[in-house]
Amino acid sequence: LCSVLLCLTSGVAGTCRHSDLPDSDCTPGAHFSGNECGGNPCTAETLCKSGYSKTVRKVPDSEKHAVYEAYGLPGYDHTGFCDVDDGCEVDHLISLEIGGSNEQTNLWPQPYSGTQWNARVKDTLENKLKKLFCTGAMELEETQSCISQDWIACYKKHMQTDEPIESCGGRCDWLEEGGQEAPAVAVFTV
Repeated sequence: LCSVLLCLTSGVAGTCRHSDLPDSDCTPGAHFSGNECGGNPCTAETLCKSGYSKTVRKVPDSEKHAVYEAYGLPGYDHTGFCDVDDGCEVDHLISLEIGGSNEQTNLWPQPYSGTQWNARVKDTLENKLKKLFCTGAMELEETQSCISQDWIACYKKHMQTDEPIESCGGRCDWLEEGGQEAPAVAVFTV
């Protein structure tokens, strides 16, 4: 549940600040618990099944519009900071793959381009955290806390690079092999 103040501020048009990180007052992150993961327990057995996130990805357009409005984008995608070639997605701060919920407090508009720390780069981290959780290298709560507190710092720690990488979609085999440097084509530059 969200606090009364958070619920009020997250619903007021344009009150949320945007940067490469979501406004922590509006989007602190939220995750499923108990048996909320598609009607199943939020465990590795559920979350690590292929196709799990498709079963719980249920953000209605009205909620997406509310997120855009809270971040000062009444025209929705392709307005304001989303006025870039590929626009924005309403992204889950804590990704569905690691138990993130569809609550508005877990959603924010994130550009696909126009900034080096974009949605495609975060997707790479999301896939890495799922792999770390599903292989037992990290606890679920640790993955959720890492990405919700500062996804960029989490990225740098777990991807073992300060450079944003978007082209490997989380399947960065060359990073799995001792943290080697990325091939030049995989590094995203603005």
